[in-house]
Amino acid sequence: HGPYTWSAGVTGKVSDSALELSGAPGVYGAINYDVLEQDPGDQFSLATWISPAARTLPDTTQILVANAYPGTHYVGFFWTLSALAPDAMQPRDCRLGFLTSDGASETRVFGAAGDLITDGRWHHVAVVVDKATGRVRCYADGNKVIDSVVETYFGSGREGLFVGGSGRDCPFKGAMDDVRIYSGLLTKDQIVALSRQRPAAVVE
Repeated sequence: HGPYTWSAGVTGKVSDSALELSGAPGVYGAINYDVLEQDPGDQFSLATWISPAARTLPDTTQILVANAYPGTHYVGFFWTLSALAPDAMQPRDCRLGFLTSDGASETRVFGAAGDLITDGRWHHVAVVVDKATGRVRCYADGNKVIDSVVETYFGSGREGLFVGGSGRDCPFKGAMDDVRIYSGLLTKDQIVALSRQRPAAVVE
């Protein structure tokens, strides 16, 4: 969707090229569950390398992965970067965040103010989600930055997953590499291993 590219001009963290996203409205990737051959299930984990465009004060939340789309009235989840700061409710930093919405109400959780990603370098990020309990854990470079509970507004996600944006809203600007989707809950050790690029971290 839109002019995103798997760019040979952008060297990935673990591969020869990376997905380059311009940050323009409507630019995002999509992964259909038919391609995955199954819904990730009630317990799932996402992991990827990101290299956000260097910035000090982002002017918008940026979606890393979501299963909600404007056509569904935003029912589902959003894993974000540059999330709204929980104190002023204004986008003023580059911390990880996670949001669930039922279309009428939503819950948001955020990393700590000190866990910022603003240098434009490659960082490994992961999220581990238990849909039944609403427990969400987010990691940056192997360090846990969120361990919280959200409302269980996860939606059906029938259309699959959206990478780097959702519709025309909150596009990610930068590069992504090695986007992984797991059924089940990754352990901290497995996430640390992924952040150190150890193939043994692959979950069967």
